[in-house]
Amino acid sequence: DPNHGTTEEFKAMCQRMADRNIPVLTWMSHSGLSYRGSDEIDDDWFIRGIDGGISSAWGNIDEPEIAHINLGHPGFIEYTRKWIRFYIGECRCKGIFLDCMAWAFPCDFKPRSFMRYPGDTNRMAVRYVQAVYDEIKACDPDAILLGEGWGSDLPVNVFSIHANPKRDNNQDPHMGTRDFLLSLNRYTDRKMAVDQGPRLFGACGYVVAAKGQKWMDHNRMMLKLLAEHGSPDAWQPLPGDLSILKRDGEADLLVVSVDKEESQRTFELPAMYDKLDSLNELVTGRTVTRLDDGRFPPIPPGFYSLEKVTSQEAV
Repeated sequence: DPNHGTTEEFKAMCQRMADRNIPVLTWMSHSGLSYRGSDEIDDDWFIRGIDGGISSAWGNIDEPEIAHINLGHPGFIEYTRKWIRFYIGECRCKGIFLDCMAWAFPCDFKPRSFMRYPGDTNRMAVRYVQAVYDEIKACDPDAILLGEGWGSDLPVNVFSIHANPKRDNNQDPHMGTRDFLLSLNRYTDRKMAVDQGPRLFGACGYVVAAKGQKWMDHNRMMLKLLAEHGSPDAWQPLPGDLSILKRDGEADLLVVSVDKEESQRTFELPAMYDKLDSLNELVTGRTVTRLDDGRFPPIPPGFYSLEKVTSQEAV
């Protein structure tokens, strides 16, 4: 779109950001292209229905804004690789955000040398994502692939999990889907990171600033904490999209995230904080008191000081 500048201007902008150590993620969609939208787009890439027509991904059947692509098509795979080489190799972006992978592709009834059955289109998606991941890493081993709506059967560096409803879990009835995934990080040195969680969620590994002027002081504090304690091992997730930041020589912090209503549930702290009867928020000065059952009530977002109890004090 020339309204947004030229390709060279875009590349120069990305390179200036890279020079300032600002990582850029580029959004890409696997879920279709504009039919005959440019000279580079081949008609043969598109999924064909039993009537030979293209299949609308967005829009309507007669005027599809975006039409489904067969992701196993070698031409489309190479087209995607070319753009990855541009974004990662030339623009020095640090990753690709591949959107909408939880997608059921329609059957492709056009005979294909790379498919046995029309319904193999969804298997082709796995092949496509592997090719995308391999190309990203070939361009820059430190660049990442962020996958929205993905399962762990696909290569990915950062998951996107939009909701965190409580699961039917006898061991911890307060644990949600996102909570469970992040809890697995205790078993491995390579940490899973999660996008599309709440804002100011330190333990997710992919922290997003809170929106609005009222959160500016909280955003500044989070930026400072990440600069001082950026190690993944410094942050411990708790059920309910909560984070504990462990700090040597000063009080730990409970970070209550912003924006997700389903995160607002009662919670309990690890045993080392059992002597705390109340929590003080550092930005606003508010105080929250522990409930009679030992848990804490849902509390407003913020940074709450946690004084640790040493083993000697506990005795």
